Amino acid sequence: MNLLDLASAVAVLAASVPPLYFAVRLRGPRTSFRILVVILAASFLVHGAFHALDAFAFPEDAVVGLEAISSALILVFALAYWSLRGGSRP
Repeated sequence: MNLLDLASAVAVLAASVPPLYFAVRLRGPRTSFRILVVILAASFLVHGAFHALDAFAFPEDAVVGLEAISSALILVFALAYWSLRGGSRP
């Protein structure tokens, strides 16, 4: 068991709590921001699971799969944020 990966897992999983709280608290016409925050929280949760699996020495295929899913969620978050900002405007 790697303690550094375990500490990273705890830190990243703890970082997913504020976005989850904001997603629950956002109401009304802000549903697009709510979805954006849920995507961010999901990416944190998946990345935390990646670190947890890595800490407990799970098979490399499972760990790499979670890393790919986490990266894809960050990309989806970035594209969703970009579209909410108005596309290519500075």
